[in-house]
Formats: sequence, C-alpha cells, structure tokens
Amino acid sequence: TVKQRRTHRVTLQAAAVALLRRMREEAGEKSKSVFVFPSDGRHRHSEAGHLTTIKKFAAKVFKAAGLRDVRPYDLRKAFASRLVASGADLRTVMSLTGHTQVAT
Repeated sequence: TVKQRRTHRVTLQAAAVALLRRMREEAGEKSKSVFVFPSDGRHRHSEAGHLTTIKKFAAKVFKAAGLRDVRPYDLRKAFASRLVASGADLRTVMSLTGHTQVAT
C-alpha cells in the first residue's frame, strides 16, 4: 500500500520477474519466507514478516556505491523525470509513481 493506505499495483517487466525468480532460486532453502524481502527481526515493522521501509537498506546501498546526500525520494523523482523526458504520458507516470494528482 502507498502512504494514502490504498493498494498500488504495478505490472513488472519480464526482466524484473526473471530477477525476482533468480533471487528466489538463489535463496533456496535458506529462506523459508514467502516474501522477496523478508524481515530479519531487526526492523521496526518486523512483525509484518517483510520489510516495510527501505530507508536503512537504501542508506547501506548508497554508502557502498559512494553516493552522498542521496535519498530514495531522489531516485523516485529522477525516475518520474526520466519517464516524462522519454515521452511517457502523464497517466503512465502517475500510475508508476502512485501519484493521484497531475500537479504532483
């Protein structure tokens, strides 16, 4: 669900589905969870059984990549900007980013 507490579904490209399948295969028996990103119990919402936020994980990834002053929101904004620049219509951009207002 998005922060407005409504369900948001996005169809995945074939490459994304293949990546998720490969991740599942590589996890094998190590992961008994049905979730792609299961909680390890150290996160605030671990009772959900899966990660519900990416802030800590993203911070580790950004640090490992040598990126400073980058937030997940920045990536979301860049994603939307690139969609618009590549000619995607606003309805598609809104759908992929979960926005309900054109002005956003």
